[in-house]
Amino acid sequence: MNDLDTQLRETGERWRAAQPEPHVDFTRVAVPRRSRRIVAAGVVVLAAAALVVIGLATTRSTRHTHLRITQEPTTRVTTAPSKSIISLNHEITQVQTFTAADGKLWVTGDAPNGGPAHVQQIDPASGVVIVDVTLPDNGPYALAVGDGTVWVRAQQNEESTALFKIDVATQKIVATLVGQNDGGLVVTADAVWINDNGGLQRVDPATAKVIATIPLVAAGPYTSLGVVAGPLGIWTVNSYTGQLQHIDTTHNTAGPPLQITTGKESIEWIAEVDHSFWVEEYPNRLVQLDINGRKLRTLTLGAGERTFDLKADDRYLWLGTERAHVFRVDATTGAVTTVDLTAGFSGSINLSIDATTGDVWANTLNPAPRIVLISRGVSP
Repeated sequence: MNDLDTQLRETGERWRAAQPEPHVDFTRVAVPRRSRRIVAAGVVVLAAAALVVIGLATTRSTRHTHLRITQEPTTRVTTAPSKSIISLNHEITQVQTFTAADGKLWVTGDAPNGGPAHVQQIDPASGVVIVDVTLPDNGPYALAVGDGTVWVRAQQNEESTALFKIDVATQKIVATLVGQNDGGLVVTADAVWINDNGGLQRVDPATAKVIATIPLVAAGPYTSLGVVAGPLGIWTVNSYTGQLQHIDTTHNTAGPPLQITTGKESIEWIAEVDHSFWVEEYPNRLVQLDINGRKLRTLTLGAGERTFDLKADDRYLWLGTERAHVFRVDATTGAVTTVDLTAGFSGSINLSIDATTGDVWANTLNPAPRIVLISRGVSP
């Protein structure tokens, strides 16, 4: 085991020792799969587990040194009624990723007994599985939906990764793109974007072929493993160095690195809202930055909390926790609302917002894996 892996493990053990005893093993779910060649301690889609200082100089560290971290007032509210709980069938024992789109839920995860994974479309109104597609392996970790197609990234027998294109109408895998490393997945109107082979690959949605590979700045063997799309465009995220790179989609080039942390803070997830970046830093801080990387606001989300995932609509940011609630943050005022899960449920590791309906969903772990409605339609 290398030094970085050792530091990650020891730091995680110290943190876990200080926390209340959880109901489930969150390490199994929250820590993404490792890359196999270039990134020996890699992480998936903005979910950096690194708590180690990557000793890189930053031009903004002095300016950020005296930033005051604030705890915003919170208001407790309740969630949708208990009927808005979707149970999973026996083919998915643990959700790795899910997406809400066009009033439906797309879910994939671990299959029982190490069998091949399933990708399922579920009707939230009835809980009935509408579409069921079997993958060649049991390692899905990223999923996106666009224009009658579902895209899934998965690892293959610990040897490589693959991007699968699923045609919704026929319920079949119609194309497979083999890669080397885990990484992010974003679908835009004219491209599918994935991190792999030390760069960002632009994939033609029609053919599932790579039409451009954009080199990215790396720190030794560690390169960007996340990609995000939003009002500010396409950006890649290097969780080890605390850097973003903007992608020029016209010329398929990457701009200079934008330093958004000093390297001491672990970037977990990132979202684009209006003219700002919002970054979730380990373990429970949410930071707002402008387009130049200057910190505008830092929020601490609950005492002793550990937040998971970060999703945003036009007004709110949503963050899951290992406890019986999620956080909703007003992107304009910074006001934090604690939203209780349905009684008896906890561990909201994955979140998704349906852009069509405005519904906000969470994958909870306790007492068993479920998809739970957090907010119906446009939030008040």
